[in-house]
Amino acid sequence: MRQYISLTKFLLILSTLLYVILYGAAAVQAINGDAYPAANIDGTAAFDEDCTPCALAAANAGTGETGALISFFDDADFADDVDISDDADFADGVGFSDVTPSDWHYQYISELANKGLAYGNPDGTYAPEGRLLIDEFLAFTLRTLGYNIANARGYWAQGYIDKAIALGLVDSGEYDKYDVPITREQIADIVVRASGESFSIYRSYNDIFTDINTATKPDSILKAIEIGVLAGYKDHTFRPLNTATRAEAAVTVLRMIDKSYRVEVYSGIFFNPKTDLNENGVMKKEKAEEFVMYMITDNLHIDVSDDGCAIISGEFPELPEGQKYFFDFMIFDNMGKSLAYHSTVALHSNRAINSSGSFYIETTAKKEMIDCIEMMYGVIIYDPIYLQHKSEATYSTIIFYSEAYYKKNAFYRFYDGTGRVTDYDYELTRGIWGW
Repeated sequence: MRQYISLTKFLLILSTLLYVILYGAAAVQAINGDAYPAANIDGTAAFDEDCTPCALAAANAGTGETGALISFFDDADFADDVDISDDADFADGVGFSDVTPSDWHYQYISELANKGLAYGNPDGTYAPEGRLLIDEFLAFTLRTLGYNIANARGYWAQGYIDKAIALGLVDSGEYDKYDVPITREQIADIVVRASGESFSIYRSYNDIFTDINTATKPDSILKAIEIGVLAGYKDHTFRPLNTATRAEAAVTVLRMIDKSYRVEVYSGIFFNPKTDLNENGVMKKEKAEEFVMYMITDNLHIDVSDDGCAIISGEFPELPEGQKYFFDFMIFDNMGKSLAYHSTVALHSNRAINSSGSFYIETTAKKEMIDCIEMMYGVIIYDPIYLQHKSEATYSTIIFYSEAYYKKNAFYRFYDGTGRVTDYDYELTRGIWGW
């Protein structure tokens, strides 16, 4: 029995040494920038065969404050900083303790990790909100494009900067310093140059952002929008001079090398079917809310006709292919009696509303009789198998006219038949009454 235990220990030690010799050295060598590894630290293929060949296996040494997507230091620094233990397992797609499925960037960082392009800190974090330096993003971009550039002695990034200038990713003398945080517009400029794509309609996006006039590189931002590698914020700003985060850099680079993640623009709203639709093709509630709120705040009107009846009019913003608006309204008197009802899913033509373009409905409900108008909105698809409409969320606004205030509430209506209803409050940014 004692002899059997000794033999087991011996075999365990031997296998560990072989693992370090075969894989550990290769991983450290790749991180030093001398060569690309044939496999990841966990032994899986280093790069997806459909991905642009690149080498971003460098682990963040965690010694600086930048929290960069990649960290480059002198060769002597790497041996102690690289984590090649079992804890550094990213084969599941993420493996980062601070990147969770509820994060907006989760799917992007997960995909980069699967492609062997996203490694975080030795403590298992990715620091998605950490800042990124110009030199680090240039190195990231060049390695993504397949350039194997050794770290220079002294200032590690000099070789990357020289190559970036030679390729036209940056101009000579454009930056006084490269070891400073990179801004969102600078990322746009570098990625647009690196993409090698042509641009024709970028100026048509000039009105999307309310702060485009604050940018020093507005054309680069609009070109990045045209090819779908960058997006703005829900409030229609781009914030060009804001420092870019590691998450934003990761998303931009993934969109550069994988066109299936690029965004399209509909009515000033950025959309990607891979990230904004669920497995059934139904638009996710966060994105549906963007389209619905845009309609409510900018395209919906309540007026009164010459004969004193309520008029409901508006315009449905453009939607991605396969998606439709759901909209209906009901007008009640103070006894709860329905005075009018119209809907995009009404069976009777005299109550139907087209779910695209503009609409103008003059009701028979007299203004003095109206107590409240209830409106419901949503983005839906039609399921021909179950003969029903599906949506993740339907939004309801109840407006009490006679009490001269807005009661603003909404609820999510899930299509899966569980009957779950979640209430939440939201604010209308302007009044919609025309009388």
